[in-house]
Amino acid sequence: MKVSLYSPFLFFACLLPKVFLYLYKMKTSKEKYNSLIGKPIELKKPDWLIVSNEIQKDSEKSNTNQSDIAILVSHANTNEKQQMLIECIDSIEIEKLISTNYPVKIDTQQLSDWLLYDKNNHLLLENEFEEYGVSYYFWKKLNDGSIITKNMPYDHGYAAYVLIKNALLFSKSIGKNIAHIINYDFLIPPSVLKENTYELGFNDLIFYSDKTYFKNQFYTSFISGKIDNLLDFFTKYNNKKEYYSDITSEMKSLYLEGKMFIHYSKTNFNIKVKDIFEHGIKVDRISALDVNNVNFFED
Repeated sequence: MKVSLYSPFLFFACLLPKVFLYLYKMKTSKEKYNSLIGKPIELKKPDWLIVSNEIQKDSEKSNTNQSDIAILVSHANTNEKQQMLIECIDSIEIEKLISTNYPVKIDTQQLSDWLLYDKNNHLLLENEFEEYGVSYYFWKKLNDGSIITKNMPYDHGYAAYVLIKNALLFSKSIGKNIAHIINYDFLIPPSVLKENTYELGFNDLIFYSDKTYFKNQFYTSFISGKIDNLLDFFTKYNNKKEYYSDITSEMKSLYLEGKMFIHYSKTNFNIKVKDIFEHGIKVDRISALDVNNVNFFED
């Protein structure tokens, strides 16, 4: 019998092996599926996805200025000061490090990225002034032209110096290049930190001054700078004796702000100086030097 190439019999004869093969594959697949039921399946990411994630991380670092860090110098030993520290932390949008020699509450710690605690408070007490050959006092000029003074119970210049030094060294160890040093009772608008970071592309340091008390000094309560250049001063002294022995004929050499001014005035760093009151910065909210208070000089 002759079979046409278009015969239905020939068509099914050719198709039958493929049907058996398909049914076999279905059976095999079902057995494999059943064997996996209830077992965790480990999925391996393709190499291109891992690379993509790394690129994304690098992009995120670039976009958020990961070379920056805000160093919050703190000694918040009252409820009022603790609240100011929290407000200071909340005002900052970049990575934050608290450098303190007074314990910080757990809830407050969690608002920051890092906490650096020094159990020592390196104060120079009033009864040590004579030993170190220094004197610290407040003074006030009365309406009749006379001046009254009141001894300070301590100077905290070296204590603040150590907190800043510790924080800068730690920040450098985790790969930071730029630091914004901020006292806990200051409030710095985020736009100021962004502007300073940008300007540090063509400056080494940014200091703040004003037209009154700090006219020839720099605030140590707010500084922006490249960490290596800041360490040029903040690794100069290794102990209280070195710090308080480095006194010149200038009165400002007694204070941390004046010491820093004298040091950097003798260097070749490219320094930009700004007025502290022209950038929306809230300063000294704790009023540590409120010598105009009528009760300040009363025992």
